[in-house]
Amino acid sequence: MLLTHDVLAYDEVRTGRLVTPFELTLPSGRAYYFVCPQKRQNRPHVRAFRDWIKQEVAALDWEDWVSRSRRPRGA
Repeated sequence: MLLTHDVLAYDEVRTGRLVTPFELTLPSGRAYYFVCPQKRQNRPHVRAFRDWIKQEVAALDWEDWVSRSRRPRGA
């Protein structure tokens, strides 16, 4: 059993390595933030990292994740 933020278990649930045993979710009230000094925000490596993070989050298919997480194992 694993208790974690959904984004951290996304790949494992999506691929079927983990399943959600019941439909209970609890909001954590927490979030992730990208933070850097303002004078560095436009440096190429900082901008590249920020853009990569945005693309990764945008690529998450939460509808598919939810349906897979509620599917019985092996289905």
